[in-house]
Amino acid sequence: MQRLTVGIGPGLLDESPKTGAGRIHHSGIPELFRGLARQPRRWRRPGVWLTDASGQEFHPREPVAALCHGAEWLRDPSLEDMVPASFYEPFIARMEQGVRSATVTIVSSQYTRQAVISGWDIDPERVIVVHYGVDPDRFARRPGGRRLVAEKLGEDRPYVLFVGVPSHAKGVPQLRAAVARLARDGYPHALVIAGPLATLQPDEWREEASSELDGAPGRLCWFENAGDEQLVPLYSEADVVCLPSVKESFGLPMVEAMACRAPVLAGNRAALPEVVGDAGLLCEPTIDGVSEGLRRILDDSALAETLADKGRARAEQMTWRHTAEGWMGALQRAATLGD
Repeated sequence: MQRLTVGIGPGLLDESPKTGAGRIHHSGIPELFRGLARQPRRWRRPGVWLTDASGQEFHPREPVAALCHGAEWLRDPSLEDMVPASFYEPFIARMEQGVRSATVTIVSSQYTRQAVISGWDIDPERVIVVHYGVDPDRFARRPGGRRLVAEKLGEDRPYVLFVGVPSHAKGVPQLRAAVARLARDGYPHALVIAGPLATLQPDEWREEASSELDGAPGRLCWFENAGDEQLVPLYSEADVVCLPSVKESFGLPMVEAMACRAPVLAGNRAALPEVVGDAGLLCEPTIDGVSEGLRRILDDSALAETLADKGRARAEQMTWRHTAEGWMGALQRAATLGD
């Protein structure tokens, strides 16, 4: 294998590790450099670059492997309506330019690969799938989630957990309604959201996401700036971790939850079936679909335990070490194609 000197594109490590892309960059890049035969020296130009396709305009003379974290709108144009055009249009323009100018593009799922190839007519040989990962030592079952939730609610309750930016595209309105329905039917569960309110969402959407559940006051608990020290116990003691999204290019919270042995319920859309496999339940991302999926897990302790076991086993095969090895292969391919 050719020995590489790798450069990191501008801005790639500037994002907060609490954002989705920042979490990926800050987790995968250190593993990548641990696997390199030689650290790049500051005064040498690298042989190949790793960049973010949607980042700053960057056109080095060396080959480029560009990370494309999502292109769901190319498969489902209706998703455009869920993001303000003032953000969406320039973001998509930058992403397309970054993908077209890259030597190779790295995507996180077959779903995204097909979107990029068909939507932008990109050579399939230049689009490489590398799944994101998890640190199975950091994300392992650890108690304390019920205590954290009880401190917020003022009482001890079991809970359903959502991790991510609460938005319409991620199915939060359907999840809120499903948990409220369970509460009215006698289930004691609260809905716990761990993630920041999206500044890009319309004000009424943000207010809707943070308001009390309909007919079930005192059942919503919010951790807006949760770090790993809170996320791990929250995952670990959740009765279900649910992501009924319609737009995931991967779905990193599903892998983190599975690593913590939490039963997972995911929408049967986009890349989620590919990521979850048979280690979680899939549902229609509707109120009825989410309600039915939650009931199946909450009412069947044997099923929940089976999902926990399968999830941990699957997560152990999806580590940041595997991600870094995949990125290295893509960098090697970029260097070869750029010769």
